[in-house]
Amino acid sequence: MFVATVLAGTAWRSLGVLAGLGRFSLLYLLPGCLDALGVGALLAWIHRERAPYARRACLAMLAAGGLVLLGATLATRGAGATPLSHAIAGTKGCAYALLLGAFVSACAAREGRLVRAMSWRPLAYLGRVSYAVYIVHPLAFFGLRHHLPSLRGTYALWGLSAALTLGFAEASRRWFEGPINARKSRFPYRPR
Repeated sequence: MFVATVLAGTAWRSLGVLAGLGRFSLLYLLPGCLDALGVGALLAWIHRERAPYARRACLAMLAAGGLVLLGATLATRGAGATPLSHAIAGTKGCAYALLLGAFVSACAAREGRLVRAMSWRPLAYLGRVSYAVYIVHPLAFFGLRHHLPSLRGTYALWGLSAALTLGFAEASRRWFEGPINARKSRFPYRPR
């Protein structure tokens, strides 16, 4: 089931390019995210049901992601912008999901150098506001690019977009998410 989900997301992007689907449909609609969701679900299952195999699964995902990324890169190198090269490039999303899945799996171990590095205070803060950053960053970037065309192609656009995104994420954490989370105690979780 997990593998089928990962393959479905990859197929959606690769075949969608050949079918002429737009960037939004390919990358942001649910079918285009299935590979990342499948990798996440597989990792959750492994860490819950098969914890002794988590390290092996992490290494397997790292190897598979690296091979898929290398293969797609080599297959499209020098090919130009053809529908087939774009379809092959669609597999890179699967590779990124596998590589990031391996990274998250390694962090779930709760020990080691990687975990200590990821515990650095600025990164921990970014983790706390990550959902708002995820939601806002494309709006900030494309909004600024549209309304301030003189910034297109400059580092100033990236910097201003990042500052605006982090400012909104902090405001959301303080005045929206924080008050909602403070009321969680009124709705206790009752496991089955």
